Amino acid sequence: MPKFHFLATDGMTKIDGHKYPHCDTPIIKYDPDKVYIQAVDNKGLPLSEMVKVNDTVCVGTVLGIRNDFNLPVYSSVSGKVVAIEKKTSTTVGRLVDHFVIENDKKYTKVNLPKLTSRTKEAVVDLLKKGSIVGLGGAGFPTFIKYNVKPGTVIDTILVNAVECEPYLTTDYVEGARSVNDMFYALPILMEIVEAKQAIIACKENKKHLIDAIKNAINEHKEVNAKLVLVKDRYPMGFERTLIREVLKREYEVLPSECHVIENNIQTLEAAGRLFRDGEVITRRVITIAGEAVATPNNYDVPVGTMLNDIVVNNGGYSCEEVKVINGGPMCGKAVLTTEIPVLLQTGGFTILHRYDIKAEPCWKCGACVDHCPMGLQPVQIQMAINRGDVERCHDLQVEKCVECGLCSFVCPSHIDVSANVSKAKLMARLKFKPGVKSQKEEQREKIKASLQKFKDLFKKKTPEEKKLIEEKKKEAKEAKLRSKQQKQEVKQTEKEGN
Repeated sequence: MPKFHFLATDGMTKIDGHKYPHCDTPIIKYDPDKVYIQAVDNKGLPLSEMVKVNDTVCVGTVLGIRNDFNLPVYSSVSGKVVAIEKKTSTTVGRLVDHFVIENDKKYTKVNLPKLTSRTKEAVVDLLKKGSIVGLGGAGFPTFIKYNVKPGTVIDTILVNAVECEPYLTTDYVEGARSVNDMFYALPILMEIVEAKQAIIACKENKKHLIDAIKNAINEHKEVNAKLVLVKDRYPMGFERTLIREVLKREYEVLPSECHVIENNIQTLEAAGRLFRDGEVITRRVITIAGEAVATPNNYDVPVGTMLNDIVVNNGGYSCEEVKVINGGPMCGKAVLTTEIPVLLQTGGFTILHRYDIKAEPCWKCGACVDHCPMGLQPVQIQMAINRGDVERCHDLQVEKCVECGLCSFVCPSHIDVSANVSKAKLMARLKFKPGVKSQKEEQREKIKASLQKFKDLFKKKTPEEKKLIEEKKKEAKEAKLRSKQQKQEVKQTEKEGN
C-alpha cells in the first residue's frame, strides 16, 4: 500500500503543454558540416583510448571509453577528426574538450555484431558495448538496470511514453515512428529478468502515439504487453509518480524494490535496433521549440550537432535576446550560450524571450507543499537554507527532491523555490554522505531505542506487575487532571475577586 503523509497530495497539476503545432508536423532531417562530441565523461575526466586528430572515422567508430561507466563513445558521422576544441558541456557544466569531426556526408557505417544469444550476460554486455543510456533526459546506463542482482524479483517492465515536460514532443513523434523497434527489444529484456508483463504508459491525449502502440501490440501478440492511458498531468512522467499511478506501488530508492524496471520508450527502441542490427545511437530526434524560435519543430540530427547551427539553418530566432533551456522549462536548466552540442540523452531545447520576473516575499501559502510529488515541504527547506541550516534541510529529507520545478511554477510570489531547494540538496549531499546522520536523527534514534527498551521490559512483566503499572499510570493521570482543575478554580476565584 502507498505510504500516507498528512502533508502530501497526489503531487500533480494541469499545466499548458505548448506542444502544438510542432507535435504534428513532419520531422526535419538536418546534416551539419561538423559535429562536436564530448571527449570527457560526465565527471569531466578525459576518455581513455582516444582517437587522434587527423584520424578517419565512420559512423559507429569508437572515439574513446568513458571512465565513469566504461561506456564507449561513438562517432555519429563519417569523416575526419580535425581538432579537439573547448565547448560547453551541459552534463559537466563547464567548457570541456570535444572532438571536432568534419562530416563527409557519406555516413559510412560500422555496426556491432547482432545479438545472437539471449542469455542475461550476452544481453547486458551488448547494452554496455552499445552505450545504450536513458533517452528521457537522465542518460543513466541501461545495462545497469538489467544487470539485476540474484534474488531480485522483477515482474514488470514499465515503458514511459508520457513526456509530460512542456514544449518537448520527441517521444511522441519518434516513439510512434519507431515503435516496432521497441517490440523487438521487449521480449528479450523480459526474458532475461523473468518479467511477466510489459506496461506501456501514455497520456490519454496523444492520439497518434496511442494508435501506433495499439497497432504494434496487435502485431506482436507473443509479447505480453498492454497500453495504459494516464491523465494529462505534470509530473506524470516522473518515474515514482508513474509507478504509483499505474501500478499503485511505492519504493524507497530504486524501482526494482517494488519489482519494476522503468524505461523511456526511445531507450527501448534504441535497444531493439542494437539487438537486431548492431546499430548504436548516433542520431537523435530532438525538439527545438519556444516563442523565440521562428519554426518550432522536431529535428533528426547526428549526436554532436550544435544547437545554433540547427536553429540558424531552419528559420532562425524570432527576437534578438533569447533564453535557452537545455530540456523543457520545468526540469531543464538555463544555459548561457547557443553553442551547445546535442548529447545522447538530449531530448530538446526550449528557447524563450528573455524577461525578468520580480520575486515578492513568501506568503507562506503552502502551495509548494500541496503540489510536491515527493511530499516534501519546499517552503521550510527554503527558509532553512536561507539561514544556512543545512542540518534542518537534511532532516526535511531534501535529498529526495527530484527537481521537477513544480514548486516554482505554483508559487504566487514568483520565487524560484526549486533553485533554492536544489541548492539545499547539493549542500546536504556534500555534508551528509550516505549513512551519515545528523544530531537530530541520532537523538530520535536514541529516544526510539529507549522506548523500545521500555516496551520490551514491559512485555517481560507478570500480569500482576502490568496491572500495577497501569493503575499507577491512571493515578498519575487523575492527579494531573485534578491539579489542572485546581489551577483553573484559583484563576476563576482571582478573577471574580478583582
